Order: sequence, then structure tokens, then C-alpha cells
Amino acid sequence: MYYPSQNNLILLPNNKFYAIKWGFTPSFAKKPLINARLESILEKQTFIEPFKRKRCLIPATSFYEFKEVDSQEKKERWQIAVTDLDIFSIAGICERYDNEDGSSTLTYSMLTKDSVGQMADVHHRVPVILDKNTEKEYLNLKTDPNQLQETLLTLTIDLTFKQVTN
Repeated sequence: MYYPSQNNLILLPNNKFYAIKWGFTPSFAKKPLINARLESILEKQTFIEPFKRKRCLIPATSFYEFKEVDSQEKKERWQIAVTDLDIFSIAGICERYDNEDGSSTLTYSMLTKDSVGQMADVHHRVPVILDKNTEKEYLNLKTDPNQLQETLLTLTIDLTFKQVTN
């Protein structure tokens, strides 16, 4: 399971996996930026260049979201997977930030978009999950960013939901 600020294995366009820290750390941010909104990614200074030139794939078997329930103080925890796939890819972007000691750290942020269908009942945002055909297009840095954004906004994936009890 991945957690923000952890190093996780991420696939870069050179088709190699690297341990990369989850969360952009620009100087203005009070906490790491773990997600980037796909709808506005080509408008945000922090994310535009990484989306154009530093894309990555985040391998996953599932992800978790917490659903607010009006009558309950505690949120419901849901495990969400892609139907009929044991492993799938989430779209990500990378950026390198300088550390105080002069070294640098490669970081990544996960792309998200508005939820639709059953996902919208659990959470208002969803990771941008890629199908097998879109993975290569996403990692190809020659792909037009505007066209890619449109493709990702309209891409739909069948999800499976399982409520997790603690």
C-alpha cells in the first residue's frame, strides 16, 4: 500500500522502475502536493511542465477512499480495484526538488479527475486510471499534452468496490 511521503516504485518513460517519493514539495507548499487535478493541469504552473515532459505510471492493485456518512462520525473505508485486472496503472507526473543539503529528491504526484457513476457515491475525485492502450500513449512524451488531457478526461474504467471494516 502506498502512503504520501513514502518512496514507491514508479515506471518512467524509459521503461524502468525507480523508487520515487510521493508528493511534490515546492517551496510555497505547506505540505506535499500528492494529487494534481487533470482538469486544470495545463493551467497550473507547478504541474504544466511535468505533465508535458515528466510523466510516469504508478502501478497499483487497488486504492482506498473514505466515504463520509451523514449519520456517522467515522468515515467508511472502501477498497477500489479495476474489474478483471490484478494490476493497473495510475497516471502520474514527476518533478525534482532541491534539498537543504544540496542534494535533490525526485517526487511524483498522482493525477485525479472528477468521479462519475458509483465512484461519485464514494468520493468526489478518482485517480486517473489508464487502460493498457493508453499507458504507452501516456508515457510517450511526444504525445500532444492537450490531446492527452482530453483522452484522459473521457477515459472510463470499470471499477469494483469493497467496503473494508476495521
